[in-house]
Amino acid sequence: MIREAPSGAFLDSKARAHFDIALNYSPFSDEVKTLKSRALVGLKQYQEAMTIASDLLRKDSDNLDALYVRGVCMNMTGNTASALKHFKNILQLDPDNSEARIQLKKANQFESRKKEGNDAFQEGKFDDAINIYTDVLQIDPLNDVLNSTIYNNRAAAYMKLKKFKEAKDDATKSIEADPTNLKAIIRRANCYLSLEQYEEAVRDFEKAHEVDPENRDIESNLRDAKLKLKKSQRKDYYKILDISEKADDEDIKKAYKRMALKWHPDKNNDSEESRAAAEVKFKEVGEAFGVLSDPQKSEESRAAAEVKFKEVGEAFGVLSDPQK
Repeated sequence: MIREAPSGAFLDSKARAHFDIALNYSPFSDEVKTLKSRALVGLKQYQEAMTIASDLLRKDSDNLDALYVRGVCMNMTGNTASALKHFKNILQLDPDNSEARIQLKKANQFESRKKEGNDAFQEGKFDDAINIYTDVLQIDPLNDVLNSTIYNNRAAAYMKLKKFKEAKDDATKSIEADPTNLKAIIRRANCYLSLEQYEEAVRDFEKAHEVDPENRDIESNLRDAKLKLKKSQRKDYYKILDISEKADDEDIKKAYKRMALKWHPDKNNDSEESRAAAEVKFKEVGEAFGVLSDPQKSEESRAAAEVKFKEVGEAFGVLSDPQK
């Protein structure tokens, strides 16, 4: 096998440029083609690297370098089963091949530990699943596609524990590792809904809809997210005072005193940021009390809430009725 590159290492864009020049002079050099395929793997250009390796294998099915590059490309693009076959084939031909042995061990460990995490998840042991998935992410840090799945799985476990911020962060890492991971995009959108970040939820559902425009569940979720966004843009004075819409005048007064004390700027003076945020909340509390303690304004607020509830209800009826 070719040993110009360190064991298991792949080369960069400068190396690729040199190999392109070399192939201009020696277009039939299998050695240069093999080294170029390694450089392509280092650049994460797996399809082109696999094409070169496949061409070499058509000429010689026992070309260990080509088998190795092809196996790595398959593993990096999520085809672990085929990658394992390639590494085992190499070790049958060359039992002392350290590169193939390392990759085989890594791939087997990844699959085994991932299954442990999935089993823990299915058994409802979500904390255990999170810990196992965290360990799995250390096995092959450069494998974006496989790690995207693990980040998404860990996000699912966090959601089961209602840790939506952590779930959202993991779904984001999953998408960064593999922007085509539709499950991660949908999961992050649902996290945003739980966090009441409706604009972000709408944006992710729109992205999911672009990927799979025929998916009716995505289309329904997108419409629901848009309705929630529209509703959130209207001030809910009852929510600001943390009271029911059935609250009477005495309840409103008590709630106002409680929330005014909670958000008084002098009570939130730890930093400039916390004081500024408290000033905004304090102003909203005063505005809410001013509206709800005024019979006419209060009735207008109740009426607006009823209209909005009716709009949401009618829209839900349309979405849930396949005939509409």
